[in-house]
Amino acid sequence: MKNKGAIIFLSVAITAICLFSLSFTYMANKIDTEIAEHGEAKVTEARATNENINLDSLRKTSMRAYRDSLWKKEVYLGYTFQEVKQWSLNLGLDLQGGIHATLIVSPVEILKAMSDNSQDEDFLASIEEAKAAQKSTQEKFTTLFLNAFQAKKGKDKMSEIFVNVDNKFEINPNSTDEEIIKIIDGELDDAIDRSLIVLRSRIDKFGTASPVIQAVKSTGRIEVELPGADDEENIAYQLKAVAKLEFCEVWDIQESYPFIQKINQYLVEQGETEEGKDKPTQATPGTDEEGLFAAEGDTTAKEENADDKLFADSKDVKNDTAATDSNALAQENFLKDNPIFNYIQIDPQSGRIFARVQDYDKIQGLFDNRAVQALLPEDMTFAWGDRSGVGSEGGVVEIYVLKKGEYAEAPLTGEVIVDAYSSMDDKGRPSVGMDMNVEGAKKWKRLTEANIGKQVAVTLDNVVFSAPVVNSAIPNGKSIISGNFDMEGTKTLARILKAGRLPAPMDIERMVVVGPSLGQAAIDRGLLSLIAGLVLVVLFMVAYYSKGGLVADIALLFNIFFILGLLAQKGVGAALTLPGIAGIVLTMGMAIDANVLIFERIREELAAGKPLKIAIDNGYSRAFWTIFDSNVTTLMIAIILAYFGSGLVKGFAVTLGIGIVSSFFSAVFITRLVVEYMVKGKKEDSMSFETSISKGLFKNPQHDFMGKRKVAYLASGIVILAGLGLMFTQGLNLGVAFQGGHSYIVKFGGEVSATKVKAELSNVFTDASTEVKSFDGNDQIQITTSYMINSEESNTDELVKAKLMEGLAPYNELKPEVVQTIVVGPTIADDIKTTSLESIIIALICIFIYIVFRFRKIGFGIGAFIALLHDVLMVLSVFAIARVFGFSFEIDEVFIAALLTIVGYSINDTVVVFDRVREFLVGTTKKNTSKAEMSSMLNDSINSTLSRTMMTSLTTLLVVAILLIFGGEALRGFSFALFMGILIGSYSSIFIATRVVLDVTTTDKNDEE
Repeated sequence: MKNKGAIIFLSVAITAICLFSLSFTYMANKIDTEIAEHGEAKVTEARATNENINLDSLRKTSMRAYRDSLWKKEVYLGYTFQEVKQWSLNLGLDLQGGIHATLIVSPVEILKAMSDNSQDEDFLASIEEAKAAQKSTQEKFTTLFLNAFQAKKGKDKMSEIFVNVDNKFEINPNSTDEEIIKIIDGELDDAIDRSLIVLRSRIDKFGTASPVIQAVKSTGRIEVELPGADDEENIAYQLKAVAKLEFCEVWDIQESYPFIQKINQYLVEQGETEEGKDKPTQATPGTDEEGLFAAEGDTTAKEENADDKLFADSKDVKNDTAATDSNALAQENFLKDNPIFNYIQIDPQSGRIFARVQDYDKIQGLFDNRAVQALLPEDMTFAWGDRSGVGSEGGVVEIYVLKKGEYAEAPLTGEVIVDAYSSMDDKGRPSVGMDMNVEGAKKWKRLTEANIGKQVAVTLDNVVFSAPVVNSAIPNGKSIISGNFDMEGTKTLARILKAGRLPAPMDIERMVVVGPSLGQAAIDRGLLSLIAGLVLVVLFMVAYYSKGGLVADIALLFNIFFILGLLAQKGVGAALTLPGIAGIVLTMGMAIDANVLIFERIREELAAGKPLKIAIDNGYSRAFWTIFDSNVTTLMIAIILAYFGSGLVKGFAVTLGIGIVSSFFSAVFITRLVVEYMVKGKKEDSMSFETSISKGLFKNPQHDFMGKRKVAYLASGIVILAGLGLMFTQGLNLGVAFQGGHSYIVKFGGEVSATKVKAELSNVFTDASTEVKSFDGNDQIQITTSYMINSEESNTDELVKAKLMEGLAPYNELKPEVVQTIVVGPTIADDIKTTSLESIIIALICIFIYIVFRFRKIGFGIGAFIALLHDVLMVLSVFAIARVFGFSFEIDEVFIAALLTIVGYSINDTVVVFDRVREFLVGTTKKNTSKAEMSSMLNDSINSTLSRTMMTSLTTLLVVAILLIFGGEALRGFSFALFMGILIGSYSSIFIATRVVLDVTTTDKNDEE
């Protein structure tokens, strides 16, 4: 074996990396257990004192407080708990519970805002037509609007709607419709960036440990994941709410300090002392962008805040009533008398107030306390600086004291902004330009005139993103904001300012809420499937391949270890999901497949009389490219799934992709190292690759597979035609992801009848299709309904859920609990269907191209393409036929993942046969091959590889059968599709792919088949 040293080094290095990564997972789980125990201890303590409080709320509050106290502390190898969590293996929402939401920026509101809320009848009617059309097409909303508008008004009439004061720099009376639509599209793209800023500032309020938020620019959508979150209604409201931009005066420290003293006195009276508090830690401010507000062209004033430095310890805080020295006792006494400084620090030079991020909940709870609020003036409000960019190093954010008017109203709000943009001040520094309309310019002049030399804060949802000092009164509404900006910082602030000009409300197109109990059940089922599949495969390989099987089992364990270790890598950005566990189970079968190919090759070499070491060398070298081709085609499927999929499907795709690479390395290289070590210096019989069970199987088969063309074509044709007929007449059982609607999993305190529940729900879900079925036992049911699917009411989700609970009222004694909620809008459902079809077509085309490239004959590509198309249609047909017999499996995104995996797996068997044909073709001296010769060659290829085809299929079927039995309802359709797909794939590799190759083989007229 060449490069043995490099392989050993790489194996050791990967093992070390995986061990290091998984150690973070171990530590994170250990600390999570401590947090849970802390919560239970608080509950036990409360029970003992007979306190009349909500124990569940106490548990969550105490756990969160304990977690927050550890969040920025070093807990492992110098890493903070936050960093340990980031480096640990993330679990998907289906395994730990939480909320996943897909949002889209409302183009309707952008159109209305840019038209200055035009009431033109044709304009409004065109919007309504576009909204209706978008439910059944993937066309951009603006394109649909343009088509509808031009049908009513004619071409190049759109400027009549969109020419106004706010758009005067971009749109004029001569602008064409296409130019205006391009500008609107640009505003929509910009609105996504603004929405990301808004959402990131709001996510902190949701109390989740590792939130994920990312834009999918190609679709105009934003994906949000909130692990552990369960307040569905509040989160939905927060996600959809329109951003509120305000300009507020800032109290300076001389004005606000007396009231800080009052809060301090309140803490003293409440018994707050330094005891039990964490000592303030060294920190630096998270951001320092504040500069100055100036009229355009006037930026000569000194920037007082540019180089402010936060003193590291509370002992350095100086004010007019208290000072400290270096004496530790004096420090302790100071904190006893001034407990407020356990939480905040005041910079003596600038008077700016800072606090640690980990103390956010404590401090915000103090600000929200009614007793504290009663101590403050009505126009005083505390607001935090932006925390979204504050990392673990420092972990400090500024607190601002804002001055607001009656009813907490700001003197100026964001709708007066005409434009905001990145700019350069007269010193050549990055800055932000801001233009206001006439009304805003008047108010802005009064506000800046009254605050010369003071800060004015720019707030979004009461989060301060910038608070420059006013240099001079600004009379014309044109301002420059300068400070310690880089160009990216100016773009961010400009987007924030434009959030006031063009509000961008977000619609929730899809929302998935998974309860923690359902997540734990999924973990249990997944682990059971994984362990059962592993045990079965290990025993089977030893029983069939003797010592060789034992070697394959060692490689299999390495493979699972590598997959988990690589998934835990911080840069991978993937979470382990229930389909991901299914991917690991499937990868186990595929890893064994590679060893089956190698061992069968070695057995062939031994049967031909080759010495053991030569047989091993030939077996590995000759199987290499077959395994390589098989893995590449399956990896292509994983990449396509990762690109087109989202959520659970993407988690499956990433796991599958890692598994393919890992299994290739472990099966091809690690097993060879072990095998060569086991035979080194040993006798010929020291290593065995067969047992008494396998010895006599598949010996010299001589079946005429090519002669079975009519039977195979007829059988497949009957099944596919029957399936297509049923699909057109009764349809497939489309899941909520493909048709839209609401889906709930409800857990009861006892057994219930799905039929009776459906009868009760039919009384409340009127004029809607509703499906009810048992889900993992008779105490859980899954309810899917199209009720109010096309409703545009903002609280549709709450109304449907209320109707659900109304329909379940007869079962109140069983305490029904909704443990999972899925809401999918009709527009995104149509997009998912279209994307799924595209992904299947692209997969088939890619594999066709690869097969033609690798085997240098278009006939092989056509054979593979037709066989894979056959497999897809056969699996769909089997699902349609199964529905007739009462087995109704859902067709959803996970099913499409299974279908594409079948495509990737089926081509493996086909490649094995094609590879043997290629060997025969290379061995022949004839330039052209007749059909008769090709038929004989194909028959020989199938017969000589039959043991591999059967054994690879059997090993994978074993693990898929485990998934089907133990995987639970969530994976039932996925597992059944894989099970049938593997059977169909093996059949098509033998009877369809090779036969099509023969049918498209060109030959001379005198040749006979």
